[in-house]
Amino acid sequence: MEERILLSVVIATFNSGLMTCKSLNALTSQTLSHGKFEIIVVDNNSTDDSLNQIKEFTKKYDYISVYTETKQGVSNARNRGIEEASGEYILFLDGTKQAGENIIQLVMDHFLNQKPEPLSVGGRYVPRFEGKKPFWFDDSFEIRDWGDKQRFLNAEEARTGFVGGVCAFRKDLLLKVNGFNPNLGPSGNKARGGEEPDLYRKISELQSDNTETIFYDPDIKVYTRVPKERLTLRYRLQRGFGFGVSARDASARRRSLPKYLASIPMPFIATFSHVQDIFGKQVKLSTKLVMLFCQVAWYAGYYWTR
Repeated sequence: MEERILLSVVIATFNSGLMTCKSLNALTSQTLSHGKFEIIVVDNNSTDDSLNQIKEFTKKYDYISVYTETKQGVSNARNRGIEEASGEYILFLDGTKQAGENIIQLVMDHFLNQKPEPLSVGGRYVPRFEGKKPFWFDDSFEIRDWGDKQRFLNAEEARTGFVGGVCAFRKDLLLKVNGFNPNLGPSGNKARGGEEPDLYRKISELQSDNTETIFYDPDIKVYTRVPKERLTLRYRLQRGFGFGVSARDASARRRSLPKYLASIPMPFIATFSHVQDIFGKQVKLSTKLVMLFCQVAWYAGYYWTR
């Protein structure tokens, strides 16, 4: 008898064919029976040879499907993956990340065995740095986790949840909240964000009580490549600005010209409230200054973009 697909792994990719193939290769050695999960790759209008590279790699795997989403943006690509998914649960991975050992089995074990049943299961990013880190750089810039112990996230943490490179959901829940906001997240070469916090916010608003339903397991790992280009101050500031723009988009803020002009000093005023928190961190002074500049960039994206 044919096995029922429990989990769909959705991988959105853009101009990262070779890295996506490496990510797929890691998934082919997972311990969960291939009849119980499928892999869906969604190419988001790659402008290089990525799509052909992925199709060539996946020819020998009947449980891997490849689609093209013409609407630009990772949120559109993930939403296409939700539409195509056959599983009761969906795990989102990035094409530029490599899944850790037994990640699929771990995710399914938590969905099927944790009480109460989680609405979402996630894990941690483990960075792999390429090139020499500058003197001001701190690994926390690229580490995304909730500590070293398995647990349900509290209500405040659950509103942030996990990054899209390592988070899983019940499919019916994703359909109920209409998936990812297509106006948020990376689009082409634009470094933006906010799509995952927006999704987790919508999930939190569905709950009428404080039941903890977002489960974290530090053994669910993805390894993320950090190229030398992401070890520059310019990248950190551009990223901060882009995430600020995304936060503005998520709040649907639109202002008249007088109000826009009045908001020009706001990035510096708003950042002042973070000074004590930033300078209280146990990191080098140079790192604290970079954190401060990135916070200014975030608020600049939030306030200076109409």
